[in-house]
Amino acid sequence: MHTCKQPSWMAQLCKALDNISADLRTVKATLSTRMHSDNYHSPADTMANAMIENETRGGAHTQILCEPTPPAAMKNQEKARMLCQEGLDPHARPTTPLAVRDQVLPAAQSSEAVRPLRKPVATHNRLSRTNTKTVSAPLDEPPALTRKKRQATQTGIQPSKAKVAPQISILFEAVRGKEAFRRLRTLVRSWRDRSMPLFDLNKDNEVAVQLVRVIGVGEGRSPLIEFLIRFAKVKLADVIDSEKAGRSSADPASLNKLMDGLKWARTKRNRTRLHDYLKEGRRWRRLCGNFDGLLCLIPPNREDREATQRISGRMYYELSQHDIQQFHSLLSSDQSMPLSRIGNTLQMSIWQNTEIPEFEWESEDPQELDRLFAEELAPFMREFHLIEENEVAKYEWPKPDCWPWAWPRSPSWVPPSDPRCDLCSEGDCNCIFSCLPQTRPRISNEPGKGQGVRAVGIYRKDQILGELLGEFVPLDTFNDGWAMEFRRPDLSDEPVAQIYSKKMGNWVRKVNHSCDPSAEFKVMKISGTWRQMIVAVRDISHDEEITAFCGTNFLRGQGKTCVCSACSK
Repeated sequence: MHTCKQPSWMAQLCKALDNISADLRTVKATLSTRMHSDNYHSPADTMANAMIENETRGGAHTQILCEPTPPAAMKNQEKARMLCQEGLDPHARPTTPLAVRDQVLPAAQSSEAVRPLRKPVATHNRLSRTNTKTVSAPLDEPPALTRKKRQATQTGIQPSKAKVAPQISILFEAVRGKEAFRRLRTLVRSWRDRSMPLFDLNKDNEVAVQLVRVIGVGEGRSPLIEFLIRFAKVKLADVIDSEKAGRSSADPASLNKLMDGLKWARTKRNRTRLHDYLKEGRRWRRLCGNFDGLLCLIPPNREDREATQRISGRMYYELSQHDIQQFHSLLSSDQSMPLSRIGNTLQMSIWQNTEIPEFEWESEDPQELDRLFAEELAPFMREFHLIEENEVAKYEWPKPDCWPWAWPRSPSWVPPSDPRCDLCSEGDCNCIFSCLPQTRPRISNEPGKGQGVRAVGIYRKDQILGELLGEFVPLDTFNDGWAMEFRRPDLSDEPVAQIYSKKMGNWVRKVNHSCDPSAEFKVMKISGTWRQMIVAVRDISHDEEITAFCGTNFLRGQGKTCVCSACSK
């Protein structure tokens, strides 16, 4: 194919004209439709024809493209070229618009036939941008919106939220994982032991050993003592701030009254000391916000050496207001937070001086709990199912051999012809409530035995302490240490069922076995029902452990040995 070598200045001119070819063709097409005279040629028409003649010089036409040609457009372009070769007008009937806006036709065609195959779109070259008018923003649009945010709003895409600092995420995980669960278990266990004597000279342990343990608690380095100090400062800030009466700072009269109650001198040093307490309490309160119980989950000020992450309470205390907001946003996104609910239960028990309820994990081996993954701990974080009367298993089970009445019915049922109560002669009585002590025994932690029960007050011999509650199940159903046979005196002490108290029950289920017990289990008929009661066999002093003889095969069936004081001698 013959080509003509163009001068260098001509090549540069063609390159410049290439950028504005689309606009010129648009102008030419518009003018050609408005002008009726064949002799009239606008300057734009003359420039366009000159450009075409220049580009087709040498017998070859050139395609001037401002953007890559899609495959579909190339197909339509080839179709238009074939129509031109056949002498037909490619614009005689509507055709599919082409993406190519700068198709150059052969020079033999008239200038009127030279027009774009479709309406040109906005180009991205430098010259076309200079002629583009700037579109102003809508009047009702806030001027603060940036172009990026405006586009996101128009397309329905929400702007991305601010990212949380990695350090805040680490602190968040430290109050919701296994390590926080272990710290919370320690607080609950320590709080149950709060009323135990610091040391007892009558015990077999050496006094020096007991004194060392007391020193560890007395110095305030135990997790419980450190938490109680924080909790007291938060409550102190609540009390003092409630008396400010619109003041920005604490009422001096309230501080003077407080120092008088403490028998402190009204010195600047003591006043500064109180202000420091209030400052720290307000800071912990601001950190916890509306998340009740969070204070129990914050680590001690010293780093926990057993934890994977070396997190200390001081890291939480020194968070800025912005960091606290990010921390709260993570807490709000967590829908479960069962640890926070347990912490709130502990705080309410401390503040109201009530016994903390029992939790599911307290009946499990702590070492087994530590082996579980974090997602497996949720069932053990629930409060234990406390009941006020025995329940019967909701399935059919065979009638006991010694049962002479119709079946099924509750194993504790009393025939209408029998007396209703062993404690009184009335037909309908409340002896089951009046016979119990006013102060209920408390659950405690016993070294080497797990949990147990200790007296709150003094109990006399033959005094009824409580009733063993659980679920009635068939005989020989369970042999895990949580089932006790229910033997009725009116049936020759024959067993009719088991009382299973692992999944539901009350404090009596925590009574430990002893070969030298302070109480015994006894089936009695009280208030129209046969009940498994626990009765003191001797006087029980305050804070003494309550034990009962559970049978020679009780521990043997579990593969355990007795560790009571009688067997340890």
